Amino acid sequence: MYAIPVLASRSPQTSVAFWEKLGASFVFVTDDQRYGGVQWRGLEFHYYHTDETLLLENSLFRVNVDSQDILDELYDFLLHHNVIHPNGHPEIKPYGYREFSILDPFGILITFAFRLP
Repeated sequence: MYAIPVLASRSPQTSVAFWEKLGASFVFVTDDQRYGGVQWRGLEFHYYHTDETLLLENSLFRVNVDSQDILDELYDFLLHHNVIHPNGHPEIKPYGYREFSILDPFGILITFAFRLP
């Protein structure tokens, strides 16, 4: 069993293209361009069209990884692609995670995290 998050987007086509530039292995956008999805590094998520700015600005997506090495590798890769949130560089949080964040083209905050032992 697994879950596929469905995220808001002003343009699913643009959101999917963002991940495609980062190496997504599978992408699709419906003919009416109101729904799309990607598979990237073992993750799958979809986007649906909305014009609700407040929804976009308050949407979050969290990805927990299995090791600090994976977290560091992802950070280096995403830093190279200039998508790290300005305040999203790696840090240890008081709730026991080391994490960093990126922003998608419409401002959805995507956090990558490792739970510290």
